Amino acid sequence: MFSSSVTSAKFREADSINDKDAYPTKNPLWRMVAYPAELAMKILCTGRLYMERTNALKWYKPQPFELIDKVTGWLRLTPECSFISYFPTFFGTFYHIHDPVVIKALFKEFRGSSESNGLFTPTRSIKTLLNIIREAFPETEITEEDVIFTCSHASSKYYRAWLHHLFDGKHITNYRSVIREEAEKTLKTWALRCKQDQPIHLMETALFASQIITRLMFGHKIGEEALAKAVNFINWYTLHKQIGKVSQQDEERFKQALMTFKTTVDDVIASEEAILFAPQNQNTLTLAQKKAMAFIIFFAGQETTGFLLGNILRFLAQNNHLQSALRTKIQKKDLLEDEKGEIQAEIESLITQSLATYPPSYAISRRIITEKDICLEYLLEGEEKPRKLIMNRGNMVSARMIDAAERINASSQKITQECSYDLWSAFGGGAHSCPGKNLALTEVFEFILLAIREYNLTTDQNQEPHIVGQITLQFIEDITIKLTPLTQ
Repeated sequence: MFSSSVTSAKFREADSINDKDAYPTKNPLWRMVAYPAELAMKILCTGRLYMERTNALKWYKPQPFELIDKVTGWLRLTPECSFISYFPTFFGTFYHIHDPVVIKALFKEFRGSSESNGLFTPTRSIKTLLNIIREAFPETEITEEDVIFTCSHASSKYYRAWLHHLFDGKHITNYRSVIREEAEKTLKTWALRCKQDQPIHLMETALFASQIITRLMFGHKIGEEALAKAVNFINWYTLHKQIGKVSQQDEERFKQALMTFKTTVDDVIASEEAILFAPQNQNTLTLAQKKAMAFIIFFAGQETTGFLLGNILRFLAQNNHLQSALRTKIQKKDLLEDEKGEIQAEIESLITQSLATYPPSYAISRRIITEKDICLEYLLEGEEKPRKLIMNRGNMVSARMIDAAERINASSQKITQECSYDLWSAFGGGAHSCPGKNLALTEVFEFILLAIREYNLTTDQNQEPHIVGQITLQFIEDITIKLTPLTQ
């Protein structure tokens, strides 16, 4: 699957007695020598954090301090753990994990178990969502327990079960006709614009994702384009508000979009027609839970699905031979069953490789609960005794999928679905993976299938894209593609 220096790992609450040997040395002489370097490192890293706050891909310590870490590791003054990058600032230390085995262990603790709410708490950015939901529905008292991102383990399990039911295999099959219809409409609109010499910006794929979720979860009659655009802008605003990158004009547009969204949600709830709110057996949602769920279902997945789809379109436009080979197979009138399976496998491989190269979300972060220190216990390949690493209370731990992808690609040519989708991708992993993962992959699959069958994709940019970490990954250049219908 992939090579890793870590064979097993687990996170647990640190024990000041049993884990005493894992804490950094408190030798006064060593502390006196090390303190100036630690202070200088914090100053430089805090400066980088402030200057590059919209680009977390650059949140790494300056190289001289990386060398110091290696030297102290060789001297056994700190644990050997090449799979974690430290980024110490005056706002706390960031622990960036980029080994898939350790990331998998981290995902298990993000929400805890039935006996515990876990070792971590959501970041401040997640709390921001709650405030925006309250702003959208000021007349309804919405608490943290009403929102899937901020609630307890028990409530999270309940909400996820509700959403998983809507995104199971049966429902996905029923959704395909809507996805194909929206894909066909979007591609025709794009082709017409290209004919008028208006190339398509890749991030417009996020609007397609908004249109799909609007129609599927709110119903065909109410799934109008105005609502999809409002949802798309709310999502954009929510992301950029967290990094302070919105103008006064954006604030006004946000208020208008929020009003469009609120009015539609209220109408849908009153009509009792939306599949999102349909009672499941004896289970139901309160009014506050319905409003919170409506916001979250639209917030989650628009940027990530859009980036994934846009990156695959870019790749196909840059590789005409691959595009032509796939089209030849797709356009056969009488495909054998094994040939149909081969086409599906090839398109799924495109999705997998795109995730492996540029996972739409570069990191998923949580803060260590303030009253706890965390001990990461891990076993390195070829060793029998586990090592320990103490992570201090209040600091941030990030699963860096972008770094894990690079680590996997450097060690293996074969990227399996398990590795791509569950361990380090934007979909999370295990029981806490994104409930809408299968819907997102189906959207991408159907869109790519139709695009290859009906259109020729081209682009003027043939180099690898530059990307930046602004909440989700973003293209820096104004990358565009052109669609030309194969039959006029």
